[in-house]
Amino acid sequence: MLIASKNMSKINNLKNQLSCEFKRKDLNATKKILYMKTQRDQNVDKLYLSQRKYLEKVLECFGIQDCKLISTLLTTHFKLSLAL
Repeated sequence: MLIASKNMSKINNLKNQLSCEFKRKDLNATKKILYMKTQRDQNVDKLYLSQRKYLEKVLECFGIQDCKLISTLLTTHFKLSLAL
């Protein structure tokens, strides 16, 4: 389970609640989740996700690892939201 919040006290509170109900192991900061590499920059309060290694593996599986690579960025106005 990955827990994310700007409020560390909320994270610790949730961890304590989960520990009361379940046996758990704290792995601290995540480096990978769902084949995505995660990188956190606390100075600018941003989280970066990368699927580069996974995509390289898929390309190799189909024998097209030497294809031309391009970067695709999100538009500057795109914002992630918790709202459904």
